[in-house]
Formats: sequence, C-alpha cells, structure tokens
Amino acid sequence: MTDYPRSWRINARAGTTVPAPPTGRDWYRIRNSTGTTAEILMYDEIGYYGVTAKDFAAALSDVTASSIDLRISSPGGDVFDGIAIYEALLRHPAKVTAYIDGIAASIASVIAMAADRRVIGRNSSFMIHDASGLCVGQSKDMRETARLLERVSNNIADVYAHRTGLEDAEHWRSLMKAETWWTGAEAVKAGLATEVADSSKTEDAWADVTAHLKGGLAEQTEWARLTASLTGQRLPMQQLNRELRRNQ
Repeated sequence: MTDYPRSWRINARAGTTVPAPPTGRDWYRIRNSTGTTAEILMYDEIGYYGVTAKDFAAALSDVTASSIDLRISSPGGDVFDGIAIYEALLRHPAKVTAYIDGIAASIASVIAMAADRRVIGRNSSFMIHDASGLCVGQSKDMRETARLLERVSNNIADVYAHRTGLEDAEHWRSLMKAETWWTGAEAVKAGLATEVADSSKTEDAWADVTAHLKGGLAEQTEWARLTASLTGQRLPMQQLNRELRRNQ
C-alpha cells in the first residue's frame, strides 16, 4: 500500500485515510513564488501532524512575489507553531490576503489575522477559544500548567484586539472562553474578516488540482469527489468522469 502523507487524516471521517493524489501532493504547498502573486494552500493542521513553523518559514523565505494569497481550511493545532507562522507572515514584505475557504479555527484563526485582507466564504467559519493542553504530575505542575494556559490565552486575545483594532483583549478573551463561532457575514461584522468572498468563483477553485491528476481513473474520480465535497461543490459524477478521461 502507498504511504500516505502524515497530514492526510480527514477529521470528518474519524481519522481514516484516503488515497493521496498521484502527484504525492500534500494539503500544504506554496506555488508561483517567483511571480506577481504566490499562493499558500494551508488545508491542514498546524504543527507536527501538518504544517510546521520550520517548514513554513523555510518555504516562505523563498517567496519573492509582491503579494501572497493564503488559502486556509484548518482546525488549528499547536499554538507556538501557529504564532511563529503568524510572525513569519507579518515580517514578509508581500501584501497578504487570507481566504477562509472552509474553517479557520483555534490557532489557524490567529494565522489568518496576519493578513492585510481577510476574505471569508459565505458559509465558511471562524472559531476562537481558550488554549488547552495536557499535564501529568503533581498539584504544583497542574497549577503551573493552568497559569501557562492563562498566559497563552491572554496573548492570543491580544492578537485579535491588535489586528482588528476593535475592542480590547479582555473582550476577545471573553469570546474565547465561550468558544465562539462565526460564519461569513458574522465574521465580517465581528471584525475578524474584512469581506465575504465572491461565491461565483467557487466552481474554478479546484480546477488546477484536478488538472494535475495523473493516476488511474478510479483513483482520480475518488479524489475529485472528495475535494468537491470538502469545498462545497456538487458536481455530477458523469461530468467528473468526462473531465478526468479528458485529462488522461
């Protein structure tokens, strides 16, 4: 059996795996880095099991484009890797536009805040919550962990306050404690996003991905069906098969 990239665990399927695309591409990549606009596809967890700060910073350092399109659909992950990615984007001279294609949750929402523009799909979601962690040890260890989590959560709340320019960190912290969710227009009203995406362009969002598929027809069809479902597209299977045969 083919080895799967480690980030190929679909949460909606309780950790099961699906066939990787024939090109071996992962859910994270940077492309067109030497053109006018570079694209960063971050459809993954943040940290060891997905997009690490080390890998991200190394790839970002090669980007010479004047603008970056950062496409996000991530449940979040490691806080410190996320903060490092956020800072790397802030340091980069390019103008960054974040597109929330599915979800920007937890630390992924912080990464989105590094963008100059934050464009969210009408039915996409933002979610913020308090930091969480695990601790094994004595009572003093538990207390120290609790203090660290408070410090980390306050730090994250400061990001929302600073980047939105709305309300203070205490306001955002109260929303974090409640684990607050927003869809497209709600996120704009809250100040987390700057605008709602033009949904008329959704049909072409994955055209470049399916165009690169080189494997067998059955695998291509399954891959195209999965990506279509994840991005909200509803394409007839007969149409998919016709398109995929054309690419053979």
